[in-house]
Amino acid sequence: MSSRIFLTLACGALLLLGACAPGGPQAAQTANCIGLFRHYDALERTARRPENRTIPPVLAFQQTRLRASDCITMAADLAGMEALPAAPVVDSGAMIVPTTLHAGVVTSDADDARARAFFEARGVQARSVGEAGLGRRVYIGPFATDGAIRDARALAVSAGFAHPYAAAF
Repeated sequence: MSSRIFLTLACGALLLLGACAPGGPQAAQTANCIGLFRHYDALERTARRPENRTIPPVLAFQQTRLRASDCITMAADLAGMEALPAAPVVDSGAMIVPTTLHAGVVTSDADDARARAFFEARGVQARSVGEAGLGRRVYIGPFATDGAIRDARALAVSAGFAHPYAAAF
């Protein structure tokens, strides 16, 4: 096997692991989690709920994929978020269609309350929705400028949410 083919195959394998992706492994992890969440959102819109089950099997499978891929925000990830500066998110830049940001999923009511209080203290509307088998999904916004949504995403990441994305709410 030529060295060029070997290097191509090796980089392809590393790309799957995130090592060759622009931004490195964390960027690849975020892209993977956002893709998994968007797939979950699409499945949730179309999944039929069996009479005797609270979670359709297709959603349960996707929840397992989200947890196995470390896409859920744990309490340790949010450690110290209350001590972050209270700079508000400000509208700036081009106007966009009002867009809500899915900050992430937390695993307890206490972390949900902390996260919502964190965002609201910075002037950002926050709400959450419980998902049986997954946790509480925290949403912030809506935001009407590209600068505001960029700042809101940065705020969510600074608080400990690793994979925020623009989502329909």
